[in-house]
Amino acid sequence: MSDELLNVHEEVKETFRDRIQDNDSISDPVTDSIISLTDEEMTDSGAIQSVVEEALADEDS
Repeated sequence: MSDELLNVHEEVKETFRDRIQDNDSISDPVTDSIISLTDEEMTDSGAIQSVVEEALADEDS
């Protein structure tokens, strides 16, 4: 991966994480579960959905 592309990729991940953390509509457990995803998991919508569903289920219990 070129350095320019790698830098863009890093900026996108950082922006995504910042927006998740700054969103007051998202509960702390859901925010924490998304933020803790690895870079690879962060690009997998199924992985994101799974951790969000798990965090929401934990909130309800």
